[in-house]
Amino acid sequence: MTNSRLKAFFQMLEARMAHSNARSLSQLLYVVCNITAGGSVARKDGLLQREKLVMLILSHLRHPFARVKVAALWCVINITAPESEGAKRRQAELVKIGAV
Repeated sequence: MTNSRLKAFFQMLEARMAHSNARSLSQLLYVVCNITAGGSVARKDGLLQREKLVMLILSHLRHPFARVKVAALWCVINITAPESEGAKRRQAELVKIGAV
């Protein structure tokens, strides 16, 4: 996925996540999980450039439904997994934006 397509895709996810029910929200979060699970540094970094989307994901860690919380947690794990290239930098970025 090209950088401009990834940016547009994250923008669409951001808009949908802001106005979704729990079932749709968990599915959207798992889309993010799958995008970031593949190990592509560009995708993980692209997500972190979308501060609003990152904050939306993190806010769902406090969602009343467990399946939404779990999906949000997997997003965070995929972005910050220690064995992935650039993980320390992404972890620091999350701290910098006040996410953790």
